[in-house]
Amino acid sequence: MAFDEQGQAATYEEKIRICETRYRCSSTKSAFRPRTSFSIRTFLTVATGMEEHNNYAVDSSTATRWIKQNLPHAR
Repeated sequence: MAFDEQGQAATYEEKIRICETRYRCSSTKSAFRPRTSFSIRTFLTVATGMEEHNNYAVDSSTATRWIKQNLPHAR
């Protein structure tokens, strides 16, 4: 999941920030290549009925598309 010190990413911007940071750390500060060591999970529950969760599915899909386009080998 896309988590950091402040908790789980809920918005598109949070997902991108956390996933990009994790990707950069794993690909530049360790011996692991992103294709072998990196996995991103960006989806949250999307049918809660709570208004503040209405954009979860859109944000997750958009973040996944951005990750595939901008973070090579991320899976």
